[in-house]
Amino acid sequence: MLLSQSFFLGLIQGIAEWLPVSSSGHLVLAQKLMNIDVPVAFDVWLHFSTLLVILAFFRHDIVRIISAVLRWKTRTDDFKLAVFITLATIMTALVVFPLKNLFERAFSSLLAVSISFFVTGILLLFSEKNQKRRNLSNKTAASIGLMQGFAFLPGISRSGSTISTALIMGIKKEDAFKFSFLIAIPAILGASLLELPELISSDIPFKILSAGFITAFLIGFLSLLALKKIIEKRKFHYFACYCFAIAIITFLMHLKLK
Repeated sequence: MLLSQSFFLGLIQGIAEWLPVSSSGHLVLAQKLMNIDVPVAFDVWLHFSTLLVILAFFRHDIVRIISAVLRWKTRTDDFKLAVFITLATIMTALVVFPLKNLFERAFSSLLAVSISFFVTGILLLFSEKNQKRRNLSNKTAASIGLMQGFAFLPGISRSGSTISTALIMGIKKEDAFKFSFLIAIPAILGASLLELPELISSDIPFKILSAGFITAFLIGFLSLLALKKIIEKRKFHYFACYCFAIAIITFLMHLKLK
């Protein structure tokens, strides 16, 4: 992999990680177009970079949640949020661990990516249908965590699927935005740890890893700010059209390379 290619993949990760268009799906497309074979561990490495964006962006919320747990303030909203995050993480793990090999094989299938892009588009399309707005519950947290598990498929947007699920179930848009990214912390951290041995054993030079990592972090922070504004202005579902379009393009690429 060239330095410029690492930079380009980091740029895609930073933009697409937070916008509801699936960064992993776009990484697969970019790698096919550049005719390079990148290990899944490198994709996870880029995701780890954007994990640091979440930690920086939601640092105050994270400190309050940890403080509430350590002081065992069970009646506070922050403690309840910690419980919801734990429940969602368990549901994510119940999906990911049994299907890990299947998800990894999907990275080499443009057909699978195309179908996943289409599914993301459907979820986005229905994200504004429910106008009722309620608070998080055990049921909604579990459902959002379950959907996050399937977002390990390239083409299924993690932010798109989790925020859409929350909105479809009537969760307030502010809570949907925050919860989606707070539950990403244990999910991305867990995936990073699972792929760490492969990353260490890979022969990717440090400067190549650094180029993608730094680019993904800087661009990722800007795209997260943009997503917050998009959700506040109720334009989240507009990305459905893009997902349908990229699903068609990906399917045509599949037919061409078949």
